[in-house]
Amino acid sequence: FVATGKARSAIRRSIRATKQAEFSRLGRQIVKSAFDAAGKEASDTILERALGPLRKADLDELLAAVGDGTLSAQQVIETVYPAEQSPKNGRKRPIKGNGKDVQDGSVRVTGRAAGLAIRFAPDMFPLPGERIVGIMMPGEGITIYPIDTPALEEFDGDTTRWIDATWDIDPEHPQAFPARLRVTAKNEVGSLGHIATLIADYSSNISNLSLAQRDMDFYDIQIDLEVRDLKHLTRIMSALNGLSCVNTVLRPRR
Repeated sequence: FVATGKARSAIRRSIRATKQAEFSRLGRQIVKSAFDAAGKEASDTILERALGPLRKADLDELLAAVGDGTLSAQQVIETVYPAEQSPKNGRKRPIKGNGKDVQDGSVRVTGRAAGLAIRFAPDMFPLPGERIVGIMMPGEGITIYPIDTPALEEFDGDTTRWIDATWDIDPEHPQAFPARLRVTAKNEVGSLGHIATLIADYSSNISNLSLAQRDMDFYDIQIDLEVRDLKHLTRIMSALNGLSCVNTVLRPRR
């Protein structure tokens, strides 16, 4: 409980400072990747050339603007290296990445708790081992999606928001990531128990489960579980398909 307005103001300042620092770190990562892709140097001295033209007070503010999506790495490149502008429209065409047009910057996703600057799209459940892409949300940072989700069609008209993303998970420190399965099982005694036991035997934890009866013979089960990566989930799905009480196992996409 915060008793005074002064204390509340201090907390808000601390939160803003933390968010600014995260966006600045993300922006540096994006800028470095973009400059490397363009074959250009990205030292602090060179980046500081952009402060005046882009109206930023210091390098942290510049990088934070890239990190939160209000400024693109390409704009920074074009400011410090004017010759990089396209003769047609002053913009370089985005490069290809993961089968889509993306900005020539990239980010590394190091874990489930990506922080304030990088977040996972709700109910998408991307997993290490599958291709991912980031969508820049101006003022908010990057949202990570699986590359094969139909939800990305919403952003097809604005390729400047696409950021190539890769997993960077330490194999020595495995993490648990959320996943979702939809299982159609026989409506018979013990089916749910067999399914839950198998998932536990594969070192996975069920975090949520819901049932919906399809008809007298089958019911649908939505299972939210935790897995290490795509291979882990695939092994669980294969094993579930082997149960006599299971009709189908799907990983839903929306």
